[in-house]
Amino acid sequence: MVNLHEIIETQKNLVMVLDYCQQGQIMDYDEDTKEFLPLGDRKYFTEVEVQRIMRDLVIGLQYCHLNNVCHRDIKPQNILVDCNGSCKLADFGSASFLTAESDQLKDQVGTMAFFSPEMCDTKI
Repeated sequence: MVNLHEIIETQKNLVMVLDYCQQGQIMDYDEDTKEFLPLGDRKYFTEVEVQRIMRDLVIGLQYCHLNNVCHRDIKPQNILVDCNGSCKLADFGSASFLTAESDQLKDQVGTMAFFSPEMCDTKI
């Protein structure tokens, strides 16, 4: 995940110093074609790239869950790539901290297009 290195507070702003992920988001949304495209000009990821991406993502999520954090907005725009090609989970604005094993999240947050099917149940 993207590491927070420092918080700088001024009279007008709160600045968070994070890891620099120079390659940006894992996928960009193309407004013309209305589709997500992998980094660069390619149309698809290779199988090896998908394995690396998933490995990095699962390791980040495991760390979150071991620390009782639920990200709640996993989508291509929140997966960033650093200069080494490592994927990092970012944007914890919708995240929740669970204080007990019995905690259950009742509200729907995140990006609707990336909700799991059970999140779309209106009875939640």
